[in-house]
Amino acid sequence: MQEFTAVEHYAVYWNFEDNMKFTEEMFEYVFSKLNMNKEVEINDKE
Repeated sequence: MQEFTAVEHYAVYWNFEDNMKFTEEMFEYVFSKLNMNKEVEINDKE
């Protein structure tokens, strides 16, 4: 598994809530396509 991945997107006239919603939905989509669990563990915490 690779060590680092960066993902960016840009949208005109979106506020932080719009960006947050898009980002959450994007990661849900990516995780589902890769058959990955949506829960991420960092330092033994989910």
